[in-house]
Amino acid sequence: MIESILPFLAVRSLFAAWEGEFTCDPQYCRVVDGTVEGTHRDLWLPGADTPLLKATYAGDKLSIALDTGQRLPDGMSALLVAMGLVFRGGESGTSTHTPLDAEELYTRALDLDNTWMVLRRMAPNHPTSEDLVRNAQVLLELANAWHETTLAIGNTGGSPALEKQAAQLMAKADNFHALNIPGLESLKLLPDYRGSALTAMFTGRDHESLVCSVKLDWATGRIASSGPQAPKRKPGKFDVRPTRVPQNILDVLGGVVIEGHEVSITQRLASAFYAKVNAFMQDIGGKWSTSRQAHVFEDDPAPVLEEILRTGEVFTSREYEFFETPAPLTARVVAKACLEAGMKVLEPNAGGGALAMAAAEIVGRENVTCYELMGRNVKKLKALGFQLDGPRDFLAITPSEIYDRVLMNPPFAHFRDSDHIIHAFKFLRPGGVLSGIASTTWQTHDTAPARRFQAFVAALGGEVEQVPAGAFKASGTDVPTTMLLLRKPGVAVARALDIEVAAPQQAPAQVCLF
Repeated sequence: MIESILPFLAVRSLFAAWEGEFTCDPQYCRVVDGTVEGTHRDLWLPGADTPLLKATYAGDKLSIALDTGQRLPDGMSALLVAMGLVFRGGESGTSTHTPLDAEELYTRALDLDNTWMVLRRMAPNHPTSEDLVRNAQVLLELANAWHETTLAIGNTGGSPALEKQAAQLMAKADNFHALNIPGLESLKLLPDYRGSALTAMFTGRDHESLVCSVKLDWATGRIASSGPQAPKRKPGKFDVRPTRVPQNILDVLGGVVIEGHEVSITQRLASAFYAKVNAFMQDIGGKWSTSRQAHVFEDDPAPVLEEILRTGEVFTSREYEFFETPAPLTARVVAKACLEAGMKVLEPNAGGGALAMAAAEIVGRENVTCYELMGRNVKKLKALGFQLDGPRDFLAITPSEIYDRVLMNPPFAHFRDSDHIIHAFKFLRPGGVLSGIASTTWQTHDTAPARRFQAFVAALGGEVEQVPAGAFKASGTDVPTTMLLLRKPGVAVARALDIEVAAPQQAPAQVCLF
């Protein structure tokens, strides 16, 4: 629990339209008008050279910028998060949130202030926070119901249904002992809906406490520190590049409710826009559950969403060119490899494990080595029982000729497939076989990379088979593909063909004991 009223008074002071400057405790902070009176309010820590928080008004909207190089005072971080502010880190050491309606934000601050006061008054009579929150909710729900009923009566002049509802609430207040709230000595409903809803007397207090109607119906926020910025480098040829997330989708993500592995969208969205948001949630690993009315993730979605909100960027299966190998093609790739029990198999772009699992059924899971760059797939592969040392870029792995077979479905864009296949071929023992999927680009383009790969396949006498159109449609792409079967020749032939091979290792001497 926030221990002091100071965070509430300080943050409320940022709302220049309704509050004066904060001056009650200069050792905590001070809030003063910025350089342009009426459009800025700045919160300064004692002795600081720059403001910790800068509130900026643009019409009816308010945005607050946070200097991540300074430590927030006790309780203020929790309050900003409770207000639903989602701060995204920036390169300048400042975190900001999407501008929101200033009056709505101010109302949130007041509602949290009133809720905190109720909790504070009730806390001495509650040994556990669970009981405290539960009983405070009972009291606040009564206050809300009474406020809404008296407001409806005041606006409409009343009706038999409203009068009956009011009578039931008054009876509930008169019989407050039945609420079983520890320390509650009296409860009175107030008739004027323009003020507080009720008063409550608690044990240990010398006066009644006012309880207002509050609406805590928004999603909590997050504060993502920008942190130290890594030095920028020129992107590499095969670097996976993120996609910028549209601002309207970021606004939706900033208001979601996360409960365990479930993410609920709180805003009402037009159907066309909801379809885009739903597709985005699926891209980052969420599956819609009608029964739960939420997107359900395999892992805690909070870190993923926080990173997206912090950077405004996302890595999805498309950036990693992950399109799962369909079952018919998986069976064909494995069949052409002629696997036998005990063989050592490499799957350098393991994805969701389709080829690796098919191979494991024949050679044994302990004989299959997987590499995978996409973090979500790495977790899936580990759950399937494969040993991986985190996300790894296969092209950065030093070859070692220890595998009998390579099964693969590499990324295609910009001739990635040819580079991956040539690199994977270096991991085969002499006499080993590579069976995999490739694009058709190397066949149809007259470029240096295409000609290089054509010569590589031809020198090995590779078998090339055209895959029927639409084979990957269920996986999300219609890109045309081929199947390749490449055999690594013995050492002498390989050297004649200028193919890299290691010197053959002499087999250890065998001793017969009987």
